[in-house]
Amino acid sequence: MLLPTLTFVTLLPLVLAKAIAASCVGSDSNDTYISSLFYYGGAGTTVYLCQGATISLTNAVFFSAADQTLTTAGAPTGTTRATLVVTAADQSCAIYGIVQGGDNIAVRNIQVDGARPALGILVGGIGLIELGGADGISLACKASTVRGNVVTDATDGGIVIFGAPGSTISGNTIITNDRQLLCGIDMVDWSPFSGSFTGTNVIKNTIIASGNFMKLGIAIGGLAVGVDNRTISRTYGGNVQGNRFQSGRTGYFGYAIGMAGHENITIMANDARQANFGSIESTSCFTSLFTLPAPQSFIADQWTTPVASPDFVSSLASTLAALGAPGQERIEAEAFLDTLLHEHTSATLQGLAQLGLSHPDHVQRALAFILLRRLAFRPLSTADPKTAPREVWDLVDDATRTAVQDNLIQSLMQGAARKEKERGVICDVIAEVENAGVKRGGAKWPGLIAALTQLYGSPDLVLREALYRIYSECVVSLLESEPVADVITGLSTGLRDSSTGVRIAALKACVNLIKNADVNHIADWSPLVTPMLEVLPPLATERAEARLTEALLALIDLASTPKVPSRIFKPHLSAILSFSLSILAPSPFKTSPAYSPTALDETVRHPALEFLISIAETAPSMTKNFVEFSRKLVPTLLNLMSEQEEDPDWLFSEHFNDDDDESMSVIAEGTLDRLSQALGEVVFPPFLQALPSLLASPAWQARHAGLSGIAAIAEGCPDQVMDNLTSLKNLAVRSARDPHPRVRYAAVYAIGQLCTDMEGAVQSECGEEILRTLIEVSRGKESRLQAFAAAAMVNFFNSADVDLEPLKPVLAAVFEQLVSLLNNGNDFVKQNALEAMSLLAAFMETDFTPLYPQIMPQLLNLLESPAPTSTPLLQLRAKAIDCASQIAAAVDSSVAAPDAARLLQALHNIRLSLNTEEDTTTMGYLLGGFARLAETVGAEIFAPYVEDCFTQLMEAAQKKPDMTISAGGDEEEEEDDEWETVSVDGDVVAIRTSALEEKADACHQLVILVQAISSILPPNALKAVLQVAEPLLKFYFHVGVRESAAALIAVSVQGLSKSNISQEERLSILDPVSDAFVEHIAADTDAEVLATLIASWTTCYQSLPGCLSPPSRDRLIKALEAQLTSLAARDRARRETTDEDEDDALELAEFADGDVLVFSSINGAIALLLTAEGQGFPIAPFLPFLGLMSTGSPAPTHFALRLLCDIVRYTGEAGYGNVRPYLDRILNSLGDEDLLTRKIAAFAVGIAAETGLAVYLEFLKATIEPLFIAVGPLDLARNDLLAARDNCISALSKILRNFGDQVNGEALLPRWVSTLPVFVDSEEMAPVYSLLLELIARGHSSVSPATDAATHVTKVLVSALENSDLPPSLHRPMAQALKTYVSSIPAGGPTFSIPPHVEAKVIALLE
Repeated sequence: MLLPTLTFVTLLPLVLAKAIAASCVGSDSNDTYISSLFYYGGAGTTVYLCQGATISLTNAVFFSAADQTLTTAGAPTGTTRATLVVTAADQSCAIYGIVQGGDNIAVRNIQVDGARPALGILVGGIGLIELGGADGISLACKASTVRGNVVTDATDGGIVIFGAPGSTISGNTIITNDRQLLCGIDMVDWSPFSGSFTGTNVIKNTIIASGNFMKLGIAIGGLAVGVDNRTISRTYGGNVQGNRFQSGRTGYFGYAIGMAGHENITIMANDARQANFGSIESTSCFTSLFTLPAPQSFIADQWTTPVASPDFVSSLASTLAALGAPGQERIEAEAFLDTLLHEHTSATLQGLAQLGLSHPDHVQRALAFILLRRLAFRPLSTADPKTAPREVWDLVDDATRTAVQDNLIQSLMQGAARKEKERGVICDVIAEVENAGVKRGGAKWPGLIAALTQLYGSPDLVLREALYRIYSECVVSLLESEPVADVITGLSTGLRDSSTGVRIAALKACVNLIKNADVNHIADWSPLVTPMLEVLPPLATERAEARLTEALLALIDLASTPKVPSRIFKPHLSAILSFSLSILAPSPFKTSPAYSPTALDETVRHPALEFLISIAETAPSMTKNFVEFSRKLVPTLLNLMSEQEEDPDWLFSEHFNDDDDESMSVIAEGTLDRLSQALGEVVFPPFLQALPSLLASPAWQARHAGLSGIAAIAEGCPDQVMDNLTSLKNLAVRSARDPHPRVRYAAVYAIGQLCTDMEGAVQSECGEEILRTLIEVSRGKESRLQAFAAAAMVNFFNSADVDLEPLKPVLAAVFEQLVSLLNNGNDFVKQNALEAMSLLAAFMETDFTPLYPQIMPQLLNLLESPAPTSTPLLQLRAKAIDCASQIAAAVDSSVAAPDAARLLQALHNIRLSLNTEEDTTTMGYLLGGFARLAETVGAEIFAPYVEDCFTQLMEAAQKKPDMTISAGGDEEEEEDDEWETVSVDGDVVAIRTSALEEKADACHQLVILVQAISSILPPNALKAVLQVAEPLLKFYFHVGVRESAAALIAVSVQGLSKSNISQEERLSILDPVSDAFVEHIAADTDAEVLATLIASWTTCYQSLPGCLSPPSRDRLIKALEAQLTSLAARDRARRETTDEDEDDALELAEFADGDVLVFSSINGAIALLLTAEGQGFPIAPFLPFLGLMSTGSPAPTHFALRLLCDIVRYTGEAGYGNVRPYLDRILNSLGDEDLLTRKIAAFAVGIAAETGLAVYLEFLKATIEPLFIAVGPLDLARNDLLAARDNCISALSKILRNFGDQVNGEALLPRWVSTLPVFVDSEEMAPVYSLLLELIARGHSSVSPATDAATHVTKVLVSALENSDLPPSLHRPMAQALKTYVSSIPAGGPTFSIPPHVEAKVIALLE
């Protein structure tokens, strides 16, 4: 080929070699000498040519090792550079650098003359300079720079790039003057980097078709010049920007840029406006088969080349503009954007990055970056999320990522010229890209590190703010490897910056850093807290409310993070409280005593309050110990609660739910509630101290605040409220007659809340007075108060364990008033009255029977009336459905039976006429009513109505709730009380709360229905229920749904077990059900759910005995073992928590009650399996947990003792070896201070005695004296002590019965008799009293009526007959024994008067 004359300015790799040749090589030298210098100098050699030297070559200069450099001494850039001249006719190459391992070879500051005009054409010659390739300049070295070269009249390629990943080719000029040129710059070769042009930048080159034809200015992709159409041969990556194409008077291009067979490249801002285009068809063209595209500036093969071309980017820009248009245009634009993302993923992301960088309109630039973030990190639905890509960003190659990253860095560095909104979204998307790289386990983003380093010292405040904003979102990944002291210094600098924006951005960065720190290193960052808090006061002084709110919200985020406040805020609590109260105390309300014209508004006061309560909730022990906290905050909260205005419309509002009220008074009340629940008893004294003055105030707002305060603290301070219940109740009752309706309202609110939170104490101690007060309020003229009084009655009757008898005198009056409200109230009042009536009936049960005829006809008439047309009337009918079904369930079935058919038919007719699109209220109540009535009337009567509810409940249980998923950082999301949000893997999942409750209700109602009618449901229907229920075990958004799903599985399996199915079918049911439970039993952490899961599994196992396969059983064993391991770890953590970790201990303690529940459930499951399999059960996995009885912690000890009992009971002598190491521990536990431990230990002794096995004899002998000691003195006031005592007596009875001869039982019997009676444990009464009866029957001396024992034995027999827990099987024998024994007492012996009621009972039993 014809080689050009080349003026070479610089070819520079990234790393320069060391110099070893200090003197320069002159014109008298040659190629052989220069090559020898490289050969003998080795790696790192630099050869300097003398300035102005002209060196003739008869062969190429050869490099021989890595890091070698050929340059002109002094690095001149003009004509004084040394020149290498080719002189041999058969020589095409002047410099050859293709060397194995020859990385970082450099040719700098020289000129090379190929001399082809003089020497002529050389066919088959290689490149003039070969550094990994061929042609004018061939480049295959990675991370190299080709800059400032002029290539004239080459024939094939001016500059040919063989991938050269990471290289930059810029500022070069390629000219075709006297000859045709195939390509100015070639990016077409697949080798040697498997097609990768990742990070290769071809920028700002000038390509000139001066006097001849240049077919392709820049050729991209193998198919641009070749025919290899295999996908595997495609090239990819690179960045082609800012290149110019020009034509001389007679020169022209075929195409400025032609691309085929290449992917994921950025091409933008290239200029061909000064170029001419034309074509000369050669014989090699396939025009007979394909029409050639017309010559033009840019051409890309659409089938092999998805690319962000100028046309593509232009189209994308138009799409962005259309997104802001109204109506159909926007819809079409959104659809088109989705299509682009799907079909041209890389091009779309690169195009958005380009638009964000260079679009002339700042709004469109910001939108481009917002869309880039959303689309790039859009979650993908994959079959296996553990291995498949999770987001769109994971689908694109490194070239695309690099191109996007480069644009982002350029945009970041232009921050001073961009709007604040733009800077924000640029920082957000940069942080997202950085975090994505960390998640993918990728390498650091070096360009970002370099850019942030530059921003740190920038004099421009907006660039400094951008630095800390990026840190705030990915500070951990960026700074995790930096020394702590350096990080603290850097962040402290930002916190004390002169710019408010920088300080707040630095504050957010600190928050993110501390939040994500390892719990053991949180305290390392405590030096940051002081400068973080110092950000706040200047903002308050400057009244920069928006900025102050922003700062407080960041601190709230930190204060809400578990384990953080107790480790960093303790020394600062006083300052935090003082500053927050300075914001809260001055009031903007002119009616407030604390009014100040300079008070900040609620947008600041609310977060200031939230900051305090977040600390209290997250670190309650720390906060409780700082006594000033509650002492000062509680009165402030009460003052805030009094910030209310007169509202003339209040009385007429049919709404009393304050959840939607975001006024400061409502927020303060909620905060007081939260504070009392977090800190407990320390909140009560300052509240009680403030209460009298509030209630005595002439301002109704203060009286309202005091009463609302009673309601707010009741749940959190139950013991203190209980101690003062009478006085608090009196205050509320007296205030229910206050002249101001808002105060009366607050009084009713306090009464209702006390009824709920005091768990029946109010109803038991002063129930009649409370109900009469509520009746009086409901008789007033204000409809809102009537409705609220009825709602308070709901609270009253909703409490469990309240004795009906003391309330009977007032219940008829309650009923009459509710009926009056139903007849005379507005629709809102009627709805609440119906709800209260439902609860009244459920509370009274059969005592409601006399009232039944006065209400049920009215309800039936309402339900049989034509369908309502208004929403209030629809809601009223729905409440009537609930009320009627509740009443039918409450009274005796014989009372409701005459109306049952009519009620069911009414519900059936309502279902048939129901328009669910217009009426979204009725269906839930209707299904609940059907389920309740099914339980009431029984399966046979209900059978005709199964189709009214079964299918609908199945559908409702399966229905997917309204749900949205958005990126965690989307700032457009707004809070909405109707939606509940949770964070899942960085995304925000929002679910409509009403849909959750509807689903939970449907699941619960389905349990009731299936349990009631399983006997008439065919097996296929029950199996269908199982198919619905099993997936619901994974519905983690609602505990109630999961618990109902477990119960639903259990009742369905019970139904199937009673149906007519084959043994084969039975065997096929239990394994899948058990495995479904096991999946959750193994890993669940919610104690109540776990207990429900295990209980439901137990029901299923018992329903289908012998149907669980060994593999499924073994999976259950592993699951239980996993839970026990977790329980043991939590117990160990509790025991190891030091006094300094009070809040950690409190957090662990919250699990303690739940752990007791789980331990007990696991005990039950193991016992069930042991019962079924006995010695064949693989007990080995559970044996290590017997060691828990040595922990000293009650719950683990109780579990281990119960486990030992079951092993002894069900494995016989074979199990002795497993329990023998723990028998001494049982012996010690008989004297344990924990009475339940003592009780179970005694029970274990009794179990061992019941076996009658000789291997336990020595152990049993050793227990006798400890058992007698454990019986101890009698204390009838303590049931826990009596229960332990009963078990000790019972254990002794079993030893005496089964091992009497071996333990000298005759001598022990009188002592044993003296311990009687037993009092509370009915299970232990049988063995104890059976032995006593046997001794009496035998006339044993220990119970002889002729001895002093007669009085004691008579008292024991009387006590047993008086005990309501005495098993029925012992009633008659004990009566007979008492009669016989008393009659056997000899004349003159001890006398004992039998109580008349016992005497009457004996007579009745023996008749």
